[in-house]
Amino acid sequence: MRRSALDLRGRSPRRAEPWPPAAVESGVGAHGRGQGGKGAPGGTASLLDALPTAGYTTDANGRITFFSQAAVQLSGRTPEIASDSWCVTWRLYWPDGRAMAHDECPMARTLKEDRSIRGEEAIAERPDGTGVPFMPYPTPLHDAAGRLVGQ
Repeated sequence: MRRSALDLRGRSPRRAEPWPPAAVESGVGAHGRGQGGKGAPGGTASLLDALPTAGYTTDANGRITFFSQAAVQLSGRTPEIASDSWCVTWRLYWPDGRAMAHDECPMARTLKEDRSIRGEEAIAERPDGTGVPFMPYPTPLHDAAGRLVGQ
């Protein structure tokens, strides 16, 4: 699939016709990550970084605990582990161009509602003003006792 970016400088993102998602975000794995993919046992970070799909995880409070290099490429920024919340993107928009609050994004709703969110579209604005349409696939992660531990 070909990736494309929209220019968002000075205007809200708009789409005149249907567009394919540029990337997919998903709750994958449950281990932290430091620089260079360290922190995930058994090569999990290396495996996830090898996938051409943006992926990241959060803890149950929504703080980022892992992100893939594809997530950095999608968002145009390097997320801050344990500091950034809900999403790796800088700003978010609904497909119709309205601003989306990070705590209202599908990833945040997954944790608040403890359920997977499917079929929604969004536009990630990068710090340079370009935007990338994507479809998130956030999925709640549970421990052996069934408690929500993140996404």
